[in-house]
Amino acid sequence: MTRLFKSLVTICLCWPVLVAAHSLNDSFFDLQLNEGAVSGSLQVAISDLEIAIGLDNNQDTQITWGEIRRASPAIAGYVNSRIELSRGDQVCTLSTNDLAIEQLSGGPYVTMGLFGQCAESGALSLDYGLLFDVDNSHRGIAAISVDGESATRLFSPANQSLTLDGGSLSFWTPLISFIGEGIWHIWIGIDHILFLLAMLLGVVLHTHRTRTTSTAIWTETGWSIVKMVTAFTLAHSITLILASLRIVELPAQLVETAIALSVVVSAVNILIPIFGRHHWPVAFAFGLVHGFGFANVLGDLNLATGQFVASLLGFNIGVEIGQLVIVLGLIPILALLIHWQWSRRLTTVLSALAIAQVGMLWFLDRGFGVTVL
Repeated sequence: MTRLFKSLVTICLCWPVLVAAHSLNDSFFDLQLNEGAVSGSLQVAISDLEIAIGLDNNQDTQITWGEIRRASPAIAGYVNSRIELSRGDQVCTLSTNDLAIEQLSGGPYVTMGLFGQCAESGALSLDYGLLFDVDNSHRGIAAISVDGESATRLFSPANQSLTLDGGSLSFWTPLISFIGEGIWHIWIGIDHILFLLAMLLGVVLHTHRTRTTSTAIWTETGWSIVKMVTAFTLAHSITLILASLRIVELPAQLVETAIALSVVVSAVNILIPIFGRHHWPVAFAFGLVHGFGFANVLGDLNLATGQFVASLLGFNIGVEIGQLVIVLGLIPILALLIHWQWSRRLTTVLSALAIAQVGMLWFLDRGFGVTVL
């Protein structure tokens, strides 16, 4: 057992160098089609364009505006080869212009204007393949208006094309689409998952159980878990809505640094019960911060009111579904911890070491730009 324990500790000490929190590398596609005339814009993260076509010519890890301007023909060629628009039986013309750098919640983006010409009638078909060949986690989020009717669509490696006509521009389509996107974003959000895991472990390990039977102990612990998860859910739902509507805005670096700090503090609580019996108020407080992190997906979209409400509602539902799946998946493990004393001790040390180290690396990187290899 001692040898196994040492091996697991070694793995935990090395694990942080292999783990990175999710980055929201979405692109934003705004397209209007009025009487055949095409206009709009495309916003792509500078880091994504560097991966796709290479912008850093002098290899100094600093991408300048001059390097972006010199790469503008390559950027235009890349976009035109990955986005195809047609209406009816005719292929539309689509060109780019007016490159600029814009600071969005996810970091610096290259913004480019779009213009072109389509047929004046017929169903609109759009094929979107930006970055999917180099990053299967990429998502293209599109706000499309066809002769005054608005639609919202998500593009992914498994869903790279769509056809729009008057009957497909409904409230329910973005709602359903963004439910899947909400599930996806919490599942790739390692920082959110580690925080939730650490809080669950803190509840299980440090709940002051007053019952004597196994059923009563699990009931008391389960109720504490329900209160904690509900508080976290309510809190991040509040700030997700407020931030997406731009009622409350915080700097992205501050939010991401605070999320990393929440991971560190919750990991310390596994070893030392600093939260006492107050896990649900702590989860609510940190949940307010985590909600700002989720809002990055919707905050930079330019949507009509109905489409925005549907997208926001669907995304929030998806986040809650994804979170519920995570919690339900952890329940069997948590149940064992209640009864097996040796596993409680082992899990306490290993999980606290691993989660705290990962959180600290994120905190140093996000807050101070210090990367530890």
